[in-house]
Amino acid sequence: MLARPDQFRPGPPPDLTSKAWARDFHEVKTFGRSDSPARSAEQTDIARFWSTNVAVQYNTAFAQLTVAREGQVIQV
Repeated sequence: MLARPDQFRPGPPPDLTSKAWARDFHEVKTFGRSDSPARSAEQTDIARFWSTNVAVQYNTAFAQLTVAREGQVIQV
């Protein structure tokens, strides 16, 4: 049970002149670039996965399963 309704609310964002804000902003710029050399291939795949809608995610996953198991019977 919650002790109070705001028990798990996050704190306010960091001040725009703080070191924490500058650090986080730099991280987003570094990893968020479309041609980021800092981001791994796995991180790129994860970002692409979460940036699409759910229907596209499921259709892609089912298409990959179909190709991977072509000719095999799949029991669900």
